[in-house]
Amino acid sequence: MKQKQIRKATLDDLNEVLLWVVKFFKESPWVDKVPFVLEDMESFVVNMITGDKTVIFLHDKGMIAGALFFPPFNYNYVISQEVMWFAEEDGGSLLEAFEQWSIQNGARMIDMSCIANEREDAVLRLFKRKGYNKMENHLVKEVA
Repeated sequence: MKQKQIRKATLDDLNEVLLWVVKFFKESPWVDKVPFVLEDMESFVVNMITGDKTVIFLHDKGMIAGALFFPPFNYNYVISQEVMWFAEEDGGSLLEAFEQWSIQNGARMIDMSCIANEREDAVLRLFKRKGYNKMENHLVKEVA
């Protein structure tokens, strides 16, 4: 498979990013848990595109978004956190772009997550091949 042309999202890409976000949401477990509010998601995406510690990369079959942060126990240790990743094809090239951006922006660790759906096993195998190790489990409990 030929690698897709990847670009860093700009505000001109807002509608395209929102289309990918809707696809991500519809295939995620969030769809049955949290109502989707387009205005909120649009505000979030604008902040991700314009922030100096955030990024969204796109190609014609998907997107990845992430942000730099530090853990509460060491403000000098930069971690890059994937926030949203969805690709119909060639998700690996989006991951590579995100990894390179993370390294170029001083990250010492990249934190990736995987939603619980039918693609979970394949995504976890990709992470393993790329050198990722399980750090913790993320669980949710509905209380209201």
